[in-house]
Parts: sequence; C-alpha cells; structure tokens
Amino acid sequence: MKLVHVRDVSADASNPKHQDHSVRFRHLLRGEEGTRENFLLSLVYQRQFQSPHHKQNFDQFRYALKGDFSLEPGEIIKEGELVYQPEGVPYGPQHDEEDDRVLLVLQFGGSSGQGYLSIKQQLEASRELSKSGHFKGGQFYRSGKEDEPQEALEAMWEIHHQRQLVYPLGRYKKPVIMIPDNFAWQPAKSSEDSDQESDEGEEKTCGAYRKTLGAFSERETVVEMIKIESGGRGRIAAHNGTQLCFVVKGEGKVNGQRWEEQAAVKLQPHESAYLCTETALEILHFILPTLQ
Repeated sequence: MKLVHVRDVSADASNPKHQDHSVRFRHLLRGEEGTRENFLLSLVYQRQFQSPHHKQNFDQFRYALKGDFSLEPGEIIKEGELVYQPEGVPYGPQHDEEDDRVLLVLQFGGSSGQGYLSIKQQLEASRELSKSGHFKGGQFYRSGKEDEPQEALEAMWEIHHQRQLVYPLGRYKKPVIMIPDNFAWQPAKSSEDSDQESDEGEEKTCGAYRKTLGAFSERETVVEMIKIESGGRGRIAAHNGTQLCFVVKGEGKVNGQRWEEQAAVKLQPHESAYLCTETALEILHFILPTLQ
C-alpha cells in the first residue's frame, strides 16, 4: 500500500499542455511508466481554462471537488459531480472563466491498450516540439503553420512514438456524467466482510456503506463511493487490478495508518485494506482495468 497526503505534495505549475500557467497540479499517485496500465492521479487547481474539441487515446475521470467546470458548450459539471471520459470519445471545446476550481483527475490506459504517457514523457516530448512551435490553450502550433493547430497530447504522443496516432473506436457516444448525491448508499455486502481482525484489533465490517457509480467497458473499470460512519469499520477487498482511493471528506485510518481529507492510497493487485474512523469518512474508490 502507498499512502500520500496532499500536504506533502508540492504544487507544480510546469505543464506541457497548458504553458500559460493557468493550471497547477499536485500529482498524488503514478503508475509504472511504459506499461499499458500506467496512470496519473492528480489534484488540479484551475482558474481560467480552455481546450479545443478533441478526443484522447486514454481514459479519464474528473471529479469536481470545488467549483464547476465545463465539458463542452452547454454542459457544465457541477461541484460534487463526476465525469467519465472514455478513450476515442470526443468532447469540448472547454472554456472556463476566471474562478477558483479544484478537480480530482485520474488519467489511465484504456481498454485498447495504448497506455498513457507519463508526465516525464510528456515533458520530454513538449521540449522537442517547442523547437518547432509553441503550445497555447491545449493545442500545439507549428511555426509557419499557425492556422493548422494540433491537439497537444496528440502531438506529444506522435513525437514520442514516432508514428501517427490512430485513435481507438469509441465505446460510448458521449462522456458519462454521474451525480453521486443522487445514488443511494447500500450496506456493504456480506461478501465484503471479513472474519479476519484488522490492524486495529477490530472484527468485521460495521457502519460501512457503498454506492457503485459505474462499471465501464469490457475491462470493467469501476468507480464507487465508500462511507464509513463514525466509529465504524470497513474493508476494501483485494482485486486483480490496481485500486486507488481518495478521501473526499473526513479522516481515519487505513491499514493502521492515519489519513485525512484529500489523502490518496494505491493498493497493488491482490492487496486489501481495512478502514476505521472515529468520524464519518467518505472515499472515492477506483478499480483500474487489467490490460496485460
């Protein structure tokens, strides 16, 4: 298990895609560079923002932690809402005026197996591209061809792989917008209980609830919310894929270690976690696809 507290992660303004520094990042958890299952979980601090109509060759979730943000004209993601943006599915253009916004963004290799470029790889690609043009508003403009911009991540992917990007076919017609508050909490199922004692010396799950927000594609990428009531105990069962957890509100312990609001945990495949809290705790829980 890897536990990261947001207070221990510095904000980074260097971003190969948006070089006007209107966006800052705290990169909480990363996957393994060069693998199909690479991922990046970040807190994004966004004031003004714009990006073109485009699509990507990886999957992403974006959760509005503070403030609203645009998905495309006429489609606003409200604070507390979550959007799943599948690979190969276009969205945008996005245009957000000056405001304070905080988003939780998870980007990861999708079912097609094309993977996800790490931040290091993106920065290397952007430095190479900057020799022949510049980035602005999520696009790359080549010198002498300013009227033919290319989506920034597409340009980075192509220079990194030295071939044209062929996008995977979209498995959905549009991004999927979820309103977590409209889902009802369900008691944790008995199959998720455990007779094994936790690191706290406690027995079995009590005061634990879940609400599944969605399971996506043939690889069954899952997102859900978990709630542990004050004084309660819960368990996250082991899974074949990597699991990521983010504390939306509250504090407590995970496998005996203290965690608090905006902390994040990565569970390796076949690794489980025990949760307990003296106050109420709410968590966003992601199960990433297994692609190897």
